[in-house]
Amino acid sequence: MFKKSFRKAYLLIIVSLASAAIACWYGLTSARDQGNLHLASLFAEMCALLSAASILCVVVPLASRISTRENQQKRYRPLCDQVNSFPYTARHSGKDKLIALLFALFSAFLFILFLTKRPSVLVEIVCLSGTIVFAYLAYRYFLMTISFTDKEIEVKLFPFIHYFERYSKVTAVLAKRGNLQLHFLDGRVLSIWRGLGDLEKIVSILEERVKVTPKLG
Repeated sequence: MFKKSFRKAYLLIIVSLASAAIACWYGLTSARDQGNLHLASLFAEMCALLSAASILCVVVPLASRISTRENQQKRYRPLCDQVNSFPYTARHSGKDKLIALLFALFSAFLFILFLTKRPSVLVEIVCLSGTIVFAYLAYRYFLMTISFTDKEIEVKLFPFIHYFERYSKVTAVLAKRGNLQLHFLDGRVLSIWRGLGDLEKIVSILEERVKVTPKLG
């Protein structure tokens, strides 16, 4: 009963935020037509903030539910039962790539829109920052790969990063919340975030090939 009430209240909040964002957008266009730049700037900032809040309210719980469902499905697959075949290439799923790309395009759309309307410098900075961040995430999601062969690890991020590290050079494996860190003899640190391949399979490969024992960070 409590969960149903919470879901209804949460849905009502999302609808209210989206409705308020639409209302601010109409207020922005009306104020701009009347030549009231100060009011237009205020409506633009409120519209951007409300739009971002409503999108986050939808995306964050959805991503959490998908991640929880995937973890529950993998919980019944013991690591000792996995058969490691080489090479194994870890890359982001099409779902992650699509979400990052949509956020980058949406941020770019807002930036171009507000740049032409020029409502406020603050709004332009926020939209530009969001565009840069999500564009970088989309770039990493599409081009970042980590290949595990029978002798070494190959890391690629075209065209800037490409290097190899042997399993014998791994000095520490730290399992942290949401990511896995590999420390190498030359001081290099490789962070493998959840979503970049199958972390359970990667841990299984490391347990088989690396001499050090993974530690909780």
